[in-house]
Amino acid sequence: MPRDAASPLTPEQAAVVVEPFLQRYRTALLAGDADAIATCFGHPGLVVTDAAVIAVATEDETRTAYGRVAEHYRAQGMVDAQPHIERLESASRLVITADVRWQYLGAEDHLLATEHVRYILRLQLDGPRIHAVIARTP
Repeated sequence: MPRDAASPLTPEQAAVVVEPFLQRYRTALLAGDADAIATCFGHPGLVVTDAAVIAVATEDETRTAYGRVAEHYRAQGMVDAQPHIERLESASRLVITADVRWQYLGAEDHLLATEHVRYILRLQLDGPRIHAVIARTP
Protein backbone atom coordinates (compact mmCIF):
# COMPACT_ATOMS: atom_id res chain seq x y z
CA MET A 1 0.00 0.00 0.00
CA PRO A 2 1.64 3.31 -1.05
CA ARG A 3 2.19 5.97 1.58
CA ASP A 4 0.33 9.25 1.23
CA ALA A 5 2.75 12.01 0.15
CA ALA A 6 1.67 14.14 3.14
CA SER A 7 1.96 11.39 5.74
CA PRO A 8 4.53 11.59 8.55
CA LEU A 9 7.94 10.01 8.14
CA THR A 10 8.56 6.58 9.58
CA PRO A 11 11.19 6.43 12.37
CA GLU A 12 13.59 4.90 9.84
CA GLN A 13 13.05 7.75 7.37
CA ALA A 14 13.44 10.31 10.16
CA ALA A 15 16.70 8.68 11.26
CA VAL A 16 18.13 9.06 7.75
CA VAL A 17 17.62 12.82 8.11
CA VAL A 18 18.36 13.34 11.82
CA GLU A 19 21.52 11.24 12.28
CA PRO A 20 23.68 13.18 9.78
CA PHE A 21 22.23 16.44 11.07
CA LEU A 22 23.29 15.61 14.65
CA GLN A 23 26.79 14.76 13.40
CA ARG A 24 26.98 18.13 11.64
CA TYR A 25 25.83 19.85 14.84
CA ARG A 26 28.38 17.81 16.84
CA THR A 27 31.21 18.83 14.49
CA ALA A 28 30.27 22.51 14.82
CA LEU A 29 30.05 22.21 18.61
CA LEU A 30 33.44 20.50 18.90
CA ALA A 31 35.05 23.12 16.68
CA GLY A 32 33.41 25.93 18.64
CA ASP A 33 32.16 27.22 15.29
CA ALA A 34 29.36 29.57 16.37
CA ASP A 35 28.42 30.34 12.75
CA ALA A 36 28.01 26.63 11.90
CA ILE A 37 26.12 26.03 15.15
CA ALA A 38 23.74 28.89 14.32
CA THR A 39 22.93 27.35 10.92
CA CYS A 40 21.59 24.28 12.74
CA PHE A 41 18.79 26.39 14.25
CA GLY A 42 15.67 27.88 12.75
CA HIS A 43 14.05 31.09 13.87
CA PRO A 44 12.08 31.86 15.80
CA GLY A 45 13.22 29.30 18.32
CA LEU A 46 12.57 28.39 21.91
CA VAL A 47 14.63 26.86 24.71
CA VAL A 48 12.68 25.42 27.64
CA THR A 49 14.35 24.26 30.86
CA ASP A 50 13.34 24.00 34.50
CA ALA A 51 15.11 27.31 35.14
CA ALA A 52 13.87 29.39 32.21
CA VAL A 53 12.04 29.74 28.93
CA ILE A 54 14.09 31.62 26.39
CA ALA A 55 12.81 32.86 23.05
CA VAL A 56 15.46 33.06 20.34
CA ALA A 57 14.46 35.40 17.56
CA THR A 58 17.55 35.70 15.38
CA GLU A 59 20.57 33.81 14.12
CA ASP A 60 22.80 36.32 15.97
CA GLU A 61 21.15 35.41 19.30
CA THR A 62 21.70 31.73 18.56
CA ARG A 63 25.32 32.33 17.54
CA THR A 64 26.02 34.18 20.81
CA ALA A 65 24.21 31.74 23.11
CA TYR A 66 25.48 28.50 21.62
CA GLY A 67 28.95 29.90 21.09
CA ARG A 68 29.03 30.34 24.89
CA VAL A 69 27.76 26.79 25.38
CA ALA A 70 30.58 25.41 23.22
CA GLU A 71 33.14 27.52 25.11
CA HIS A 72 31.76 26.29 28.44
CA TYR A 73 32.14 22.62 27.52
CA ARG A 74 35.61 23.11 26.04
CA ALA A 75 36.68 24.96 29.23
CA GLN A 76 35.59 21.86 31.18
CA GLY A 77 37.86 19.71 29.01
CA MET A 78 35.41 18.41 26.40
CA VAL A 79 37.17 16.75 23.50
CA ASP A 80 34.17 14.86 22.14
CA ALA A 81 30.38 14.95 22.23
CA GLN A 82 28.33 11.91 21.29
CA PRO A 83 24.64 12.19 20.39
CA HIS A 84 22.52 9.10 20.99
CA ILE A 85 19.03 9.14 19.51
CA GLU A 86 16.62 7.60 21.97
CA ARG A 87 13.37 8.27 20.15
CA LEU A 88 12.18 9.83 16.90
CA GLU A 89 8.64 10.81 16.06
CA SER A 90 7.41 12.51 12.94
CA ALA A 91 4.42 14.74 13.62
CA SER A 92 4.08 15.56 9.93
CA ARG A 93 6.12 15.36 6.76
CA LEU A 94 8.25 18.34 7.87
CA VAL A 95 8.25 18.21 11.69
CA ILE A 96 10.30 15.69 13.67
CA THR A 97 10.66 15.34 17.42
CA ALA A 98 13.97 13.82 18.50
CA ASP A 99 14.84 12.73 22.02
CA VAL A 100 18.63 12.80 22.22
CA ARG A 101 21.09 11.92 24.97
CA TRP A 102 24.36 13.81 24.64
CA GLN A 103 27.49 12.49 26.31
CA TYR A 104 30.27 15.03 26.67
CA LEU A 105 33.67 13.37 26.94
CA GLY A 106 37.05 14.58 28.12
CA ALA A 107 40.50 13.11 27.63
CA GLU A 108 40.67 9.31 27.53
CA ASP A 109 36.88 9.17 27.05
CA HIS A 110 36.26 10.43 30.60
CA LEU A 111 32.53 11.24 30.90
CA LEU A 112 32.18 14.92 31.81
CA ALA A 113 28.41 15.27 31.57
CA THR A 114 25.25 13.78 30.13
CA GLU A 115 22.41 15.92 28.86
CA HIS A 116 18.96 14.81 27.73
CA VAL A 117 17.10 17.01 25.30
CA ARG A 118 14.08 16.92 23.08
CA TYR A 119 14.50 18.75 19.80
CA ILE A 120 11.67 19.85 17.60
CA LEU A 121 13.12 19.99 14.11
CA ARG A 122 11.56 21.37 10.98
CA LEU A 123 12.82 20.11 7.65
CA GLN A 124 13.82 22.74 5.12
CA LEU A 125 15.34 22.48 1.67
CA ASP A 126 18.85 22.73 3.13
CA GLY A 127 18.16 20.20 5.89
CA PRO A 128 16.64 20.13 9.36
CA ARG A 129 16.67 23.11 11.68
CA ILE A 130 16.10 23.03 15.44
CA HIS A 131 13.16 25.24 16.43
CA ALA A 132 12.78 24.10 20.03
CA VAL A 133 15.12 22.64 22.62
CA ILE A 134 13.45 21.16 25.67
CA ALA A 135 15.53 19.91 28.59
CA ARG A 136 14.23 16.58 29.80
CA THR A 137 14.74 14.16 32.63
CA PRO A 138 15.69 10.65 31.52
